[in-house]
Amino acid sequence: MNNSCEKNKLPKVALILCPLLPVPAVKGGAVENLVQILLDENEKTPKFDFTVFSLNDEDAKREAKKYKRAKFIFISMQGWWNFLAIRLMFIINKLSPRYFGSWFSLLARKELLKDFYDLILIENLAIYAIPMRRKMPFAKIITHLHNRYVFCGCSREREIMGATDEFWCVSNYICEEVRSAEKGAEKNIYCLYNGIDISRFSTTISRDKRNFMRGRLGISEGDFVFLYSGRLALEKGVKELVEAFSIVEGCIPNAKLLISGDVKNLPSQILRKKRLSQNIIFSGRLPYEKMSEYLQLGDVAVLPTLIEEAFGLAFLEALCVGLPTIVTDAGGMVELAEGGNAIVVQRGEGLVERLAMAMLDLYAHPEKRHELSLKGKARAAGFSKENYWKRFVELAKRLCI
Repeated sequence: MNNSCEKNKLPKVALILCPLLPVPAVKGGAVENLVQILLDENEKTPKFDFTVFSLNDEDAKREAKKYKRAKFIFISMQGWWNFLAIRLMFIINKLSPRYFGSWFSLLARKELLKDFYDLILIENLAIYAIPMRRKMPFAKIITHLHNRYVFCGCSREREIMGATDEFWCVSNYICEEVRSAEKGAEKNIYCLYNGIDISRFSTTISRDKRNFMRGRLGISEGDFVFLYSGRLALEKGVKELVEAFSIVEGCIPNAKLLISGDVKNLPSQILRKKRLSQNIIFSGRLPYEKMSEYLQLGDVAVLPTLIEEAFGLAFLEALCVGLPTIVTDAGGMVELAEGGNAIVVQRGEGLVERLAMAMLDLYAHPEKRHELSLKGKARAAGFSKENYWKRFVELAKRLCI
């Protein structure tokens, strides 16, 4: 038995983050918020001694002080020496047939080697397993995949598969992608669905507050609002949604399209094509803690992503508040829509017309919206942060014996 698993000691788990946003998740981020769920739940019922390897951030450092069962190692990426090192490692990896590691992963590895860990869990960046394995041949290295990172033909496919003991994936769709990689069928691959704070998204705002918030955005009580939540990126289908709405507003006089974010962040391809309708409204920047209230301003959510979605947190949040939702047949979105709790539209040629038809159909059938709302809430209940924590403990504990 490992020393850290002896009686009265908890397993030691290292969590390796992406060097873009810090943990604690003071700057937001989907992966970062999921890691914080683990830290928060572990404070309530300690199962592990976590060590978090995070991007350096002063606000995160202050927040980290409240954790008793987590140690934080903050790695700075600032300064001219770090800039030069980052560029140098990029060039070396580009030119070499072997992957030597990013500068962040090498700094994290240096700290990892100072202690023993029962598990090393890499959040999403599976390629980090390669430099970790090179110096820690007997470590248990797991990659927690949040997107389509490992698949047949992916970059450094053979090296990643050789360096990683297990893959934990946010959906069965991602599990199948990993199995398609070289020797993927020989690996232990498990599904670890994402979780959210159900209580946060199931608290209903009053009708008066809803009308007040809508009024501040220029939306009247009688308007029918189609809502989009997510990144303002072409791959998220925002362009197709805007085009579908141009059809819809010609049929529904009181239709509005409410889009999360700022119009200045809208892809230039959309702005260049034509002048946006005055019935398209942008919410401005939204803090995550206000997302539940924002979602309740809509009548129907439309999330027409074009790429293969790993899971779809925005979709789950919409289901949780009981918002009837239209999605595309994109990867893990189909899994979340099981049981008929959303309208699934096929991607490809004709998507704009299919989106418009689905939007018009839900507008015309309030009973269908009500049914989708009930089914969506029931489906979302299974993806609580408590269930996420329970599954994480189940997967991690079995490796520490």
